[in-house]
Amino acid sequence: FEDWQRRMAACDAPEYTRLTYHSCDGHERMKLMVKRHILAAGLASVCLAFSACSSGKKEATTENFARVVSAALERSDAQCYRIDDLPVEYPVAKIEALRGVSGGPDGLEALSRAGILVETDTTVKVGSVRVPGKRFEKTDAGKKFIDDKGRLCYGRLALDKIVGWTTPKVTAGVTETIVTYQYRLEEEPEWVRQPAVQKAYPDMGKLITGAGRAPLRMPLVQTEDGWDSEQ
Repeated sequence: FEDWQRRMAACDAPEYTRLTYHSCDGHERMKLMVKRHILAAGLASVCLAFSACSSGKKEATTENFARVVSAALERSDAQCYRIDDLPVEYPVAKIEALRGVSGGPDGLEALSRAGILVETDTTVKVGSVRVPGKRFEKTDAGKKFIDDKGRLCYGRLALDKIVGWTTPKVTAGVTETIVTYQYRLEEEPEWVRQPAVQKAYPDMGKLITGAGRAPLRMPLVQTEDGWDSEQ
């Protein structure tokens, strides 16, 4: 090996300093072969690294599932609850008749007290007569939370932690699992914590009070690039 190194160094020297007893005819071919071996080894290492990374992403681990669930929640829409097309008017008698019913018009009263809507007395036509009623419309503050479709939006879900998952199984050629996780609510406005609002809209209330405690579930599938969400 030392003799080979001396030959290589001699052939790399300026032509007028080369030693005549060294044969340099195959020197360039030798250098090219060495470079090719080095390049091949490097490419093999890269391929092995990519293969290991791809294989690692397919493992059923807390880290992999946390990454996928977090990305899916970031892509999802804000949490919204359909109320009414605003402005809207209700007879007082109807409000009283539906009081306590989930999603009933008395929920609009709770939103009025929270500063999201403004409530004014009016008269509403019922048949051929006009009766006492209430008119509800968005306040300037409410415009930030109620969209043009009459949906009341109150924050976005984000991953708190992975709780567990089902054993991955193959169904119709696809490897699947269901991941259980706890969530937190981000961009949460203060008014969602008001008991009257949560009582009027219990589904909203459950989601708010369940943050950090109540589990949610998300199905995941295994792809060539690792786990992914269908939502």
